[in-house]
Amino acid sequence: MAVATRRLGWPRLERLIKFGLVGVLGLGLNIVVQAALTERLGLGYVIAAVLATQVSSTANFLLAETWVFTPEHRDGWGMRYLAFLGMNNAALVLRVPIMWVLTSVFGVHYSISNLVSLIVLVLLRFGLADTLIWRTPATSEDETEVMDPDLALAMAASGTVATPVAHLHVPDLQIRPPDDGPLDERPQDPEPEPLDEPVEVAADPWARPFPGQRLLLVLVVAAGTVLRTWQLTAVGFNSDEAVYAGQAASIAGDAGLSPFFPVFRAHPLLFQGVLSLAYQSGTSELTGRLVAAGFGVGTIVAAYAAAKVLYGPRTALLAALVVSLMPYQVIVNRQVLLDGPTTFFATVTLYLLARFAVTQRSGWLVAAAAGAGVTVLTKETYVVLVAAIFAFLALSPTIRVRVRDIVLSVAVFVLVLVPFPLTIVLAGKRETGNSYLSWQLFRRPNHPADFYATTLPWYLGPLVLAGVVVALVACIRRRSWSWREWLLVCWFGVPALFFQLWPVKGFHYLLAASVPLAILGASGLAIVLRWLMAATTAPWRALGITAAVLGVAALAVSLAVPAWTNTQGDRGGSALAGAGGVPGGREMGRWIKDNAPVGAEVMTVGPSMANLVQFYGQRRAWGLSVSPNPLNRNPSYEALRNPDLALRSSEVQYVVWDAYSAGRSSYFSDRLSAYVERYHGNPVFTFGPSDRPTIVVYEVHP
Repeated sequence: MAVATRRLGWPRLERLIKFGLVGVLGLGLNIVVQAALTERLGLGYVIAAVLATQVSSTANFLLAETWVFTPEHRDGWGMRYLAFLGMNNAALVLRVPIMWVLTSVFGVHYSISNLVSLIVLVLLRFGLADTLIWRTPATSEDETEVMDPDLALAMAASGTVATPVAHLHVPDLQIRPPDDGPLDERPQDPEPEPLDEPVEVAADPWARPFPGQRLLLVLVVAAGTVLRTWQLTAVGFNSDEAVYAGQAASIAGDAGLSPFFPVFRAHPLLFQGVLSLAYQSGTSELTGRLVAAGFGVGTIVAAYAAAKVLYGPRTALLAALVVSLMPYQVIVNRQVLLDGPTTFFATVTLYLLARFAVTQRSGWLVAAAAGAGVTVLTKETYVVLVAAIFAFLALSPTIRVRVRDIVLSVAVFVLVLVPFPLTIVLAGKRETGNSYLSWQLFRRPNHPADFYATTLPWYLGPLVLAGVVVALVACIRRRSWSWREWLLVCWFGVPALFFQLWPVKGFHYLLAASVPLAILGASGLAIVLRWLMAATTAPWRALGITAAVLGVAALAVSLAVPAWTNTQGDRGGSALAGAGGVPGGREMGRWIKDNAPVGAEVMTVGPSMANLVQFYGQRRAWGLSVSPNPLNRNPSYEALRNPDLALRSSEVQYVVWDAYSAGRSSYFSDRLSAYVERYHGNPVFTFGPSDRPTIVVYEVHP
């Protein structure tokens, strides 16, 4: 306890000062390069900032490598460089909203906004560099990481530890890794006095690397990539996709979409800011969906990394296969929604927290706090991950956490979140933010209470859920329940409980919670496979291996077939919101853009189709179902106060009826049809069969 409460020593403070000086030099270089690219080459200030970051990051790395951290072993500098570059580019993602608000909203010179964004994130960058990238050897007793003896013994006896326990400093106990254990997993603490006979950890063969695992992982990722990109634009955007793509286009300066899609709406802007970089050369469906799909592919790799830490490479490969082919993941990853990027960052945070549990090094906990902050910056409802983290730590007595590490982690979490409220306040949108919060908290339920229980199992995969049951039953019967199971249960259970209790239920809301479920299911399936392959005699062993291979194939087919089916375009007019694009919406919008006069206005059944009219048609659209009461509507939408007057005075010249909105609200569908009849509506565009059209555009006349 005495070690846990000592203050931070001088060596780290000295490194912080040096890191700050290096940062000042890099800042000067960054500003000069950005100015040269902007003024001399005519690049946009955001693109120039991205390129300048690569130059200054390289210079900063060379100085940090030779002067700030001075690692004892010079090998592995390439990985340190890539990690440092990745950290700075991740920080750049957080800097983009700050730079955009200061420069585009307040007119601050781009050099000043660049400076402010760099200063805001300097402490976070130093913490990650010092604790993760260079991992400087401890120079005093106060920096020695202490492992709980019970946890060390449990880890040593466990056959499911993916990474062998390595040189853990435990009172009266030393555990050495096998000779083939990875060097980068070993905490850099001072070498303790060796025992006469060091304890060797006998790793379970199931947890050891095996030949061809990297090739199999590449094949799994490739399969997931194909499912997420095949016929990606066969169907146009849905309403939410149009909103997020429209926000990104507004950030990128798209003059055609900026009047219809304000930058500040209901959610943070991290994903929209990233997407705006891709939109610098023009707004397109394909670009937006490719960026979203890229986060989905990254989730496969992140799930593999997390499962490998928890259960070893074989179970990790099964988990990656499940995430790669899971219909739920594939469907949502193919859309420009916030949930795909949120799932990626939540899974990275899961990996970081698992590393903390294995190594007990505080740097991993701080990194997990930063990861949780980035997750919330992507979609604010996933602040529930904070509750999941605290629940995990409270339910896992073998995981010891020092008070100062909790304080530091909370501070880092808050620091990462600063850009979100800062941009709202500086842009004068505080009232808008409060309106969105009130609307989200008090809006009416849109699905029955059993929506998730009756809808999601088919998209998660029955065999995956069976694997979850096997894993939980096996842990309870064997009394082998550990922090690993608590971590996965909390990572799934807390968000699931939150969204179940919250009246508003979206099909895509639980996407991030499906990854821990996939890992837990993979661990249960691994138990079955090990049982099949446990025979010692040759004939039975061959039969067991054959059965195991067939079982994996059955798992893959049971997931891939429905996932592939959902990539084949139109699935009819009864698709759930968030479950895919809207057939005909793109075609309808483009017809309006090409044929409706500039300045023409459109009335639709609801705001969903109005968003598509505005994105594709670039004409003002009004949803008839939008309530005139501000408490009962999304603050982004305006109500058409007197629809009859607007039609009679020719303020509105076109009316759009669609089967999707009509299915959700027959009352407003009937009202719109009555207006069409009253004002002599003439159908000028129809999508779908003539006897049962999906979308109809009417030109109305007083």
